[in-house]
Amino acid sequence: MSSSIPQLAWYLLAMSYKSEGYLIIYITPYKRLPGPYWRTLPVDMFKRGAGAVSYVMRDSIQKEIDDLEEYLFSDNKAEVKGWWREIKSAQKWLYVIYPVGFDTSKVDPKYWGSPDDPNMTCSRMRLLEIQRNLFKLIFKANTQDDELQAKVFTAVQKAVQEIKEFEAGAADSNNQADNNSQDSEA
Repeated sequence: MSSSIPQLAWYLLAMSYKSEGYLIIYITPYKRLPGPYWRTLPVDMFKRGAGAVSYVMRDSIQKEIDDLEEYLFSDNKAEVKGWWREIKSAQKWLYVIYPVGFDTSKVDPKYWGSPDDPNMTCSRMRLLEIQRNLFKLIFKANTQDDELQAKVFTAVQKAVQEIKEFEAGAADSNNQADNNSQDSEA
Protein backbone atom coordinates (compact mmCIF):
# COMPACT_ATOMS: atom_id res chain seq x y z
CA MET A 1 0.00 0.00 0.00
CA SER A 2 1.46 3.37 -0.92
CA SER A 3 1.29 6.33 1.41
CA SER A 4 -0.42 8.48 -1.21
CA ILE A 5 -4.17 8.90 -1.03
CA PRO A 6 -5.74 7.22 -4.07
CA GLN A 7 -8.14 9.16 -6.26
CA LEU A 8 -11.72 8.08 -5.83
CA ALA A 9 -13.84 6.93 -8.75
CA TRP A 10 -16.97 8.94 -9.42
CA TYR A 11 -19.98 7.60 -11.27
CA LEU A 12 -22.02 9.63 -13.69
CA LEU A 13 -25.67 8.69 -14.08
CA ALA A 14 -27.33 10.36 -17.02
CA MET A 15 -31.03 9.99 -16.45
CA SER A 16 -33.18 9.29 -19.46
CA TYR A 17 -33.42 12.16 -21.87
CA LYS A 18 -36.68 13.76 -20.81
CA SER A 19 -39.50 14.05 -23.32
CA GLU A 20 -39.48 17.74 -22.41
CA GLY A 21 -36.01 17.97 -23.98
CA TYR A 22 -33.60 18.19 -21.06
CA LEU A 23 -31.21 15.80 -19.39
CA ILE A 24 -30.56 15.35 -15.68
CA ILE A 25 -27.11 14.13 -14.64
CA TYR A 26 -26.11 12.86 -11.20
CA ILE A 27 -22.50 12.50 -10.08
CA THR A 28 -21.83 10.27 -7.10
CA PRO A 29 -18.86 8.47 -5.53
CA TYR A 30 -21.03 5.53 -4.48
CA LYS A 31 -21.23 2.03 -5.90
CA ARG A 32 -21.74 1.43 -9.57
CA LEU A 33 -25.09 2.70 -10.72
CA PRO A 34 -27.40 0.51 -12.80
CA GLY A 35 -27.68 1.08 -16.51
CA PRO A 36 -25.75 0.62 -19.75
CA TYR A 37 -22.62 2.61 -20.59
CA TRP A 38 -23.98 5.65 -22.43
CA ARG A 39 -21.30 5.67 -25.16
CA THR A 40 -22.49 2.25 -26.37
CA LEU A 41 -26.05 3.41 -27.03
CA PRO A 42 -27.41 5.02 -30.19
CA VAL A 43 -28.79 8.49 -29.35
CA ASP A 44 -32.41 7.56 -30.06
CA MET A 45 -32.15 4.51 -27.78
CA PHE A 46 -30.59 6.67 -25.06
CA LYS A 47 -33.46 9.17 -25.35
CA ARG A 48 -36.03 6.38 -24.96
CA GLY A 49 -34.16 4.52 -22.21
CA ALA A 50 -34.28 4.75 -18.45
CA GLY A 51 -30.77 6.10 -18.10
CA ALA A 52 -27.13 5.36 -18.75
CA VAL A 53 -23.95 5.53 -16.75
CA SER A 54 -20.23 6.11 -16.98
CA TYR A 55 -17.27 5.79 -14.67
CA VAL A 56 -15.18 8.95 -14.37
CA MET A 57 -12.32 10.35 -12.34
CA ARG A 58 -12.77 13.74 -10.71
CA ASP A 59 -10.56 15.53 -13.24
CA SER A 60 -12.45 14.13 -16.24
CA ILE A 61 -16.04 14.85 -15.17
CA GLN A 62 -16.32 18.06 -17.20
CA LYS A 63 -14.97 16.35 -20.33
CA GLU A 64 -17.49 13.55 -19.88
CA ILE A 65 -20.30 16.11 -19.71
CA ASP A 66 -18.95 17.95 -22.75
CA ASP A 67 -18.95 14.63 -24.63
CA LEU A 68 -22.55 13.98 -23.52
CA GLU A 69 -23.57 17.41 -24.81
CA GLU A 70 -21.97 16.66 -28.18
CA TYR A 71 -23.63 13.23 -28.24
CA LEU A 72 -27.10 14.61 -27.53
CA PHE A 73 -26.98 17.95 -29.30
CA SER A 74 -24.51 17.48 -32.16
CA ASP A 75 -27.07 19.05 -34.52
CA ASN A 76 -27.70 21.97 -32.14
CA LYS A 77 -24.88 23.46 -30.06
CA ALA A 78 -25.43 22.58 -26.40
CA GLU A 79 -25.95 25.28 -23.82
CA VAL A 80 -25.68 24.45 -20.14
CA LYS A 81 -27.72 26.71 -17.92
CA GLY A 82 -28.15 24.32 -15.04
CA TRP A 83 -25.63 24.30 -12.27
CA TRP A 84 -23.98 21.77 -10.05
CA ARG A 85 -25.61 21.43 -6.68
CA GLU A 86 -24.86 19.04 -3.87
CA ILE A 87 -28.00 17.13 -2.97
CA LYS A 88 -28.61 17.54 0.77
CA SER A 89 -25.00 16.76 1.68
CA ALA A 90 -25.42 13.29 0.21
CA GLN A 91 -22.15 13.41 -1.74
CA LYS A 92 -24.16 13.59 -4.95
CA TRP A 93 -24.29 16.43 -7.43
CA LEU A 94 -26.91 17.21 -10.02
CA TYR A 95 -26.52 18.91 -13.39
CA VAL A 96 -29.02 19.93 -16.09
CA ILE A 97 -28.28 20.02 -19.84
CA TYR A 98 -30.56 21.38 -22.55
CA PRO A 99 -30.18 22.78 -26.08
CA VAL A 100 -29.95 26.39 -27.18
CA GLY A 101 -33.33 28.12 -27.19
CA PHE A 102 -34.88 25.62 -24.79
CA ASP A 103 -37.87 26.80 -22.74
CA THR A 104 -36.44 26.37 -19.24
CA SER A 105 -39.90 26.57 -17.64
CA LYS A 106 -40.21 22.91 -18.69
CA VAL A 107 -37.43 21.93 -16.26
CA ASP A 108 -38.89 20.64 -13.00
CA PRO A 109 -37.99 23.24 -10.30
CA LYS A 110 -36.73 20.48 -7.98
CA TYR A 111 -33.76 20.04 -10.32
CA TRP A 112 -32.60 23.64 -9.97
CA GLY A 113 -31.70 23.22 -6.32
CA SER A 114 -31.57 25.97 -3.74
CA PRO A 115 -29.16 28.91 -3.77
CA ASP A 116 -28.15 27.70 -0.29
CA ASP A 117 -26.96 24.33 -1.62
CA PRO A 118 -23.19 24.19 -2.03
CA ASN A 119 -21.77 24.31 -5.54
CA MET A 120 -19.64 21.46 -6.75
CA THR A 121 -15.97 22.33 -7.02
CA CYS A 122 -12.99 20.09 -7.60
CA SER A 123 -11.67 21.04 -4.18
CA ARG A 124 -14.94 20.01 -2.49
CA MET A 125 -14.87 16.73 -4.36
CA ARG A 126 -11.22 16.22 -3.37
CA LEU A 127 -12.13 16.82 0.27
CA LEU A 128 -14.84 14.16 0.06
CA GLU A 129 -12.32 11.76 -1.49
CA ILE A 130 -9.83 12.38 1.31
CA GLN A 131 -12.50 11.89 3.98
CA ARG A 132 -13.77 8.65 2.43
CA ASN A 133 -10.24 7.29 2.04
CA LEU A 134 -9.41 8.29 5.60
CA PHE A 135 -12.15 5.97 6.90
CA LYS A 136 -10.82 3.13 4.73
CA LEU A 137 -7.28 3.71 5.98
CA ILE A 138 -8.33 3.73 9.63
CA PHE A 139 -10.15 0.43 9.10
CA LYS A 140 -6.97 -1.07 7.55
CA ALA A 141 -4.90 0.05 10.55
CA ASN A 142 -6.60 -2.60 12.68
CA THR A 143 -3.88 -5.19 12.03
CA GLN A 144 -0.95 -6.82 13.79
CA ASP A 145 1.35 -6.07 10.84
CA ASP A 146 3.64 -3.30 12.11
CA GLU A 147 4.88 -2.38 8.64
CA LEU A 148 1.33 -2.02 7.31
CA GLN A 149 0.33 -0.02 10.39
CA ALA A 150 3.26 2.36 9.79
CA LYS A 151 2.25 2.86 6.14
CA VAL A 152 -1.38 3.44 7.10
CA PHE A 153 -0.35 5.87 9.83
CA THR A 154 1.72 7.87 7.31
CA ALA A 155 -1.19 7.93 4.84
CA VAL A 156 -3.61 9.00 7.60
CA GLN A 157 -1.25 11.82 8.63
CA LYS A 158 -1.10 12.99 5.01
CA ALA A 159 -4.90 12.87 4.69
CA VAL A 160 -5.38 14.82 7.91
CA GLN A 161 -2.85 17.41 6.72
CA GLU A 162 -4.69 17.78 3.39
CA ILE A 163 -7.99 18.29 5.24
CA LYS A 164 -6.39 20.94 7.48
CA GLU A 165 -4.96 22.72 4.43
CA PHE A 166 -8.33 22.59 2.70
CA GLU A 167 -10.11 24.00 5.76
CA ALA A 168 -7.45 26.70 6.20
CA GLY A 169 -7.81 27.66 2.53
CA ALA A 170 -11.60 27.81 2.87
CA ALA A 171 -11.28 29.98 5.98
CA ASP A 172 -8.78 32.26 4.21
CA SER A 173 -11.10 32.67 1.21
CA ASN A 174 -14.03 33.45 3.55
CA ASN A 175 -11.93 36.03 5.40
CA GLN A 176 -10.83 37.54 2.08
CA ALA A 177 -14.47 37.78 0.95
CA ASP A 178 -15.40 39.45 4.26
CA ASN A 179 -12.50 41.91 3.91
CA ASN A 180 -13.52 42.72 0.32
CA SER A 181 -17.12 43.40 1.37
CA GLN A 182 -15.93 45.64 4.23
CA ASP A 183 -13.64 47.53 1.84
CA SER A 184 -16.51 48.08 -0.60
CA GLU A 185 -18.75 49.35 2.22
CA ALA A 186 -16.09 51.88 3.23
